[in-house]
Amino acid sequence: MKYKHNIYLIKPTDDTFDKYIGYDCNDGHVVIADTEEEARKMCPISDEGDIWTRLDLTTCKKIGESNMEKQVVLVSFRAG
Repeated sequence: MKYKHNIYLIKPTDDTFDKYIGYDCNDGHVVIADTEEEARKMCPISDEGDIWTRLDLTTCKKIGESNMEKQVVLVSFRAG
């Protein structure tokens, strides 16, 4: 079965990074989804809290397209 979804890079803004991201936190995601809203909701949450759905704290940029199923492809995690 062929899929046609978008690939999104979701990361905190510079101000958010300084305020919310420490150790034992996720600091970015690559997600395959149909929409930006769907991609943001798929992001796993760690000690940084649920910042990924907040437009004022994070950026979400379409970086490509995929024939894979919807999924979180990469989680960048800062271990302490």
